[in-house]
Amino acid sequence: MEKTDTYTETRAHLYRLLASVYRREPTPDLLRDMTTYGLLDVLSDAGYSLTPPAGKSDPDGVIAELECEFTRLFLGPGPRVSPHESVHSARGKGKGLLWGEVTAEVKKFIEYYGLEYSQDFKEMPDHLSIELEFMAKLIDKESELRSKGDIRNAEHCLRVQREFFTKHLSSWVTGFCDEVIARAEIPFYKEISRFLQDVMLTEDEFFHELSLTETT
Repeated sequence: MEKTDTYTETRAHLYRLLASVYRREPTPDLLRDMTTYGLLDVLSDAGYSLTPPAGKSDPDGVIAELECEFTRLFLGPGPRVSPHESVHSARGKGKGLLWGEVTAEVKKFIEYYGLEYSQDFKEMPDHLSIELEFMAKLIDKESELRSKGDIRNAEHCLRVQREFFTKHLSSWVTGFCDEVIARAEIPFYKEISRFLQDVMLTEDEFFHELSLTETT
């Protein structure tokens, strides 16, 4: 299955930026990157712009608003939307709880492929941002292998992406996003979660096409 370098690069950028959105409270650097790669245009088209209204140059106020929303949605105190697969998963021992069987599966999967966790991030292995970042790293590796002409291992890397996506991301992210959309009080996380759902749908179609190609 042939894929352009641009398409591969776009997939990696999307996964990495979305990982940053759900990893921690937003920063000016994150918002700049989202502008660079067009995510803010998507949100703006949905009716919300992070650009301050004319005559009101208050980027700090925008960041503070988003920080409060991030804390309320994902950290608490009070009811929150857990960004961990094990809480949303309906399978394995400890389903619906932190550090369930699924958490161990994700940890084993990531470590099997030789990837390490950032030293400054102390979250559990099945945190949404880690799973999204893992996909970005797999896509980077696929691209590197293709650039070296190692097509066999590049295709293997692509199959690993499909396996992780199918077993993990596709099984819970849409439901997680539904909860965020229902609870968000300002448009940013509501719209970015809708966008993540669209990305998941596009990826599902992409991997389905890949499966069909392999069987023909």
